[in-house]
Amino acid sequence: ALRYGCIPVVARTAGLPIPSSTPTRPHFAGVATGIQFAPVNAFTMRHAIRRAAGAHADRKVWTRMQKQGMKADVSWDRSAARYAELYHQLVKRG
Repeated sequence: ALRYGCIPVVARTAGLPIPSSTPTRPHFAGVATGIQFAPVNAFTMRHAIRRAAGAHADRKVWTRMQKQGMKADVSWDRSAARYAELYHQLVKRG
């Protein structure tokens, strides 16, 4: 979705890393690619959606976030290489 300009609103979990960061004032300089929230509950999710709506209201901020997201490497290449390396290390151990 990032590749096509969608701004994700995601829960920050210990699972799959999402290349997204919550836009705070310093992030408006072109770093944020989405909105994260934690802990996972209705209150923090609602707050994240409101932050997304606020970012959307500022066309400069929204466009910057879209462009940053579209530049992000969201392919599986890096993750696959890490898994392959881990697999090879485990095989060597026996």
